Amino acid sequence: MKILLPAFGSAGDVHPVIGLGVGLRQRRHEVIIITNPYFKSLIEQAGLSFIGLGAVEDYQAAIETPDLWHPQKGFEVIARRAILPGLRLIYELIAGYDPAETIIAASGLIFGARIAQEKLNFRLATLHLQPVMLRSVYQAPVMAGLPLPDKLPPFIKKIIFQAIDALVIDRILAPETNAFRAELGLPPVKQLLGQWLHSPHRVIGLFPDWFAPPQPDWPDSSFTIKRAAHRS
Repeated sequence: MKILLPAFGSAGDVHPVIGLGVGLRQRRHEVIIITNPYFKSLIEQAGLSFIGLGAVEDYQAAIETPDLWHPQKGFEVIARRAILPGLRLIYELIAGYDPAETIIAASGLIFGARIAQEKLNFRLATLHLQPVMLRSVYQAPVMAGLPLPDKLPPFIKKIIFQAIDALVIDRILAPETNAFRAELGLPPVKQLLGQWLHSPHRVIGLFPDWFAPPQPDWPDSSFTIKRAAHRS
């Protein structure tokens, strides 16, 4: 198969994707990583194909933004500098491939890949490096400034998550995402980071069970959770 691995973020986000790409290449798949040219030499040294997304200066400007490291302000920096600018670019790159012979594996934050799955029928595996991307009203992820103790009733946690989506996350992400979806003839979506980001084909948690035990309300009916085996 031809496997596209779009990735953005810091080295901590891109290096695991390179490792995944090496493993897939060893299984004789053709692997192409799509990310910022800052990582070009590293990817090519690993023997993988590379497509550049943006400019090195974009990456350096983003990681030097003070608010990126702020526990509450960091999300908007990521949204404005990575998620939304990459939306159309990733989709258009993927659209140049044949969905009959191409698989995509991408972070849930790479919305262009999720839209390509919906519109163009690509097979998509959603990759989660961080268990915080898998919400639960039982053992909730730990988020800065938002303690959700396990003893808090699940229905209260659900209301809190819905409020976060409506007042913060969707307010930032939904207008531009839904405008692009409208251009493609797709209906609007909400709860982008609560539900929509997960592929209906497969969700892969790249972390061991001891780090984040699977929860009853993680995607499990129409989705398949596969957790990476931990190697010491």
